[in-house]
Amino acid sequence: MVKNIPCRYTYNEIKQDFEKNHKNHWNDLRLPMDKTSPKTNKAYCFINMRHVLFVYDFIFDKKNYHWPKY
Repeated sequence: MVKNIPCRYTYNEIKQDFEKNHKNHWNDLRLPMDKTSPKTNKAYCFINMRHVLFVYDFIFDKKNYHWPKY
């Protein structure tokens, strides 16, 4: 689970951001959308990593991460 994602990010924007440094390290990404406003997400997503060692790299890369777009 990745928390504190800006609400304006779309699925494709998050996917592109994760693929910059972690391409082929994950196989599933779920981004719940807010029902009250269809253009916003719920500020978190679920990601499934292919191997447990990829999780450590991902955490190290995204800890205190500043999202570039918003």
